[in-house]
Amino acid sequence: CTTAPPEPTPAMRGPLPLLRAVSFWRIQMCACPMWQGAILRMRSRSSAMRWKLTMGGRTMHREKQQAEILIAAVKRQFPDVTDDELLTVIEGETDLLEAVEKAIWDALRAEAHADGLKALMDDLKARQERLRDRAQRLRSAVLEVCETAGIRKHEFAGFTVSVGKSPASVVITDPGLIPESLTRVTVAPDKTAIKAAMQDGPVPGAELSNAAPRLIVRTK
Repeated sequence: CTTAPPEPTPAMRGPLPLLRAVSFWRIQMCACPMWQGAILRMRSRSSAMRWKLTMGGRTMHREKQQAEILIAAVKRQFPDVTDDELLTVIEGETDLLEAVEKAIWDALRAEAHADGLKALMDDLKARQERLRDRAQRLRSAVLEVCETAGIRKHEFAGFTVSVGKSPASVVITDPGLIPESLTRVTVAPDKTAIKAAMQDGPVPGAELSNAAPRLIVRTK
């Protein structure tokens, strides 16, 4: 745990020296009980929240952990390391980018399946509406026949048909004459209008939230 690599020099900068330094630290971490305990504690704390994505016997979660440990070790030895150099280290020493690529492909396939299911559900919903409409028209036709033939009630083998009165429903003839105590008004902020108004200045009682990071995937 106490062994340290030589101090970095300007000539040691670059992807290959970084990879050699990272390899040294990986050996030290594997042999050091302190590092082993830290890794086990990290895995134990996050085990309840992680989601696994199998790729060659590994998971993206494990690759992310390894990348975090490597990045911390490299930054200690090379404080002014660039993002491109860190990416080279991650790509050369872990399978994190391969796991990310597989996760995105899985996400694209899941989204395609979801779109297909939505189209299917829309078709099924339209079919459901047609069937309900057909059922209602058939019931209306039977009601008309029963009223014309004077049939008030008849028992069939599987069901009984009878003609009754529907509950009375309220018909609004003039909404303006309805007492205010018998009306219902719902007021809700118009977020679209509020956001547009904020372009010209602050709006009392509202503020813009911090923009959360979002993942952008382009396939074209």
